[in-house]
Order: sequence, then C-alpha cells, then structure tokens
Amino acid sequence: MSRGLTFLLSLAFANIALATTPCNCSKRLGSCLATPVFLDGKPMIKTDTIQCSYVTYTINGNPASTTVIDRLSGVSWLGSGMPSLQIDSCEVCSDKRFPEGSSSTASPSDSYLRQRLEEQARQIERNNRIIERQERELEMLESQNN
Repeated sequence: MSRGLTFLLSLAFANIALATTPCNCSKRLGSCLATPVFLDGKPMIKTDTIQCSYVTYTINGNPASTTVIDRLSGVSWLGSGMPSLQIDSCEVCSDKRFPEGSSSTASPSDSYLRQRLEEQARQIERNNRIIERQERELEMLESQNN
C-alpha cells in the first residue's frame, strides 16, 4: 500500500478514534466470546456481551484489533472478496454504562441500542464512501504518473 493511501485512510478514520466512547479497555475485567460474521458481504465481529470488549483477530493473516460496543463492530477490509477472519481473543473492558462489578446482562434501553446501531451503520457507510473516493483519487494519481 502506498504511503499516500495510508495517510489518506488514517485521516478518514481519525474521526472514529476521536469519538467519545464509554469504553476503557486499559482496564480489562474478564474474558468474552467473539465470533466472525458477515453482513451483506462485510466482515464484522460479534461478541456475547453488550459491555465494551477488546477483540484481537487475524484477517487474511494480518493481526488486528477492535473495540466492540453493543455486541457488533465492523472490520476494516479494503480487499476484494470474502476475507479469512479468525478471532484470537476477546476481553471485557470497563464500561461507563455499567457500574463496576455489575453484570453486562443488564442492558441499556432498546432505544439506546437502536440509536447506537444506526450510528454505527451510518459511520460504516461514511467510511466506505470515503474509501471509495480515495481509491478513485489514487487511481487518478497513478494514471497521471504513468
């Protein structure tokens, strides 16, 4: 991957890192179960807890990690076709929505969950549009250089 594309992608995803999150994954509370899923051909990670969790995984042999909120998280995948997605570990993180020591089975309200899922879906679509635009720009730059 070219340095220019890497830089552009890092700018595209910077807004995700700056978003406020209820998670504090520097404080791990226990283990959880994570499974790879594919929704509309897009790789995702699903956990067995609504509480924040930190998941390490391998995608086509490349190590990666993500923080999963509310059981489901998208996976960054720029390749074509279905990637090989393998879960390595899943750990429950401290979560501002749950008092220390409380069970993560006491879930936030349905409206909150619906709102979070809608926000995540919108963010994934925005990121996909950004990636597509940057890929077109990269193709134009590469064709100009040839």
